[in-house]
Amino acid sequence: MVTLRAYANSVDAGIAKSILDEHGIFCTLADENANVYGGAPFAMPVRLLVNEEQADEASRILATMAQPDSDQIEKLEKAEQESFPKNESADILQELKKIAVGLKPTPFSSLYCLPV
Repeated sequence: MVTLRAYANSVDAGIAKSILDEHGIFCTLADENANVYGGAPFAMPVRLLVNEEQADEASRILATMAQPDSDQIEKLEKAEQESFPKNESADILQELKKIAVGLKPTPFSSLYCLPV
């Protein structure tokens, strides 16, 4: 077994292990709970170990999975535009500017208050 990658937390390491498991790559995690026994959370990374014969294929799979394809990116951008129209944030900014015009400095500090 060889160390393919090291992760700062067990969640990311577990995701990588699951991806490799789905592709039939035998792998295991080392030092998964080492930081629980008195170490700082990031003192000892979680290592992803694979068979030496499958290391190149495993590395290729993880590299491919880390890059979203263009269809996914387009879907995310479209969903974002539908959820958060761009002119909505501009409208909010305009309202805040209108409120700010009516603010006057207080004599006590740099705080601002609405006129009474």
